[in-house]
Amino acid sequence: CTRRYHDQLQQASSKRAWAERHDTLFWRGSDTGCLSATSNCTNTCDCDCANWTRHTWPLFPRSRLVLASSLAPNRINAFYTKDTVHKDCQDTYDASGLRIGEIVPPEVEGSKLCWQ
Repeated sequence: CTRRYHDQLQQASSKRAWAERHDTLFWRGSDTGCLSATSNCTNTCDCDCANWTRHTWPLFPRSRLVLASSLAPNRINAFYTKDTVHKDCQDTYDASGLRIGEIVPPEVEGSKLCWQ
């Protein structure tokens, strides 16, 4: 649900009744969002991605969502997109099947929710 896809999502949402949609959380995005669940940052301007490494990436909210998708694929459909920000983690994402090469439009997936 990036700004770039907002109009496309809105249009797709209006074409399918709520009752016809899958009970699946659908999310696509990059590995940004660098505040961890244990972060003490009160001002996001003071925080950066310095702690996001190939060892710590599972601690961050987007990573946790993508990992949850691999544990409950019938309920959560979440993947990183091809635009990897943390290049040192790219091989890990690919080896784990956590990254896709293209963004699938929501009307194809039919999910009820797109979370960002």
